[in-house]
Amino acid sequence: MGMVMPLVYSVFSAALIAASVLDFLPEDTRRQVIEKSIIAAPLVAYYSWWLILPIGLMLVTGWFSRE
Repeated sequence: MGMVMPLVYSVFSAALIAASVLDFLPEDTRRQVIEKSIIAAPLVAYYSWWLILPIGLMLVTGWFSRE
């Protein structure tokens, strides 16, 4: 589990950063990016989850690392 958790944190952090950048784009630009990218649509659609998942993961891993 030593190398897995940093990888998972990195994926969630990268997704959060990308979703945040997409969220601040003008509507027309965002629509164009979503149309041309298969990754952008889920990032925009599940933006709230990209905010919650890293925090939840930190809480869960912090709780279980105490044991």
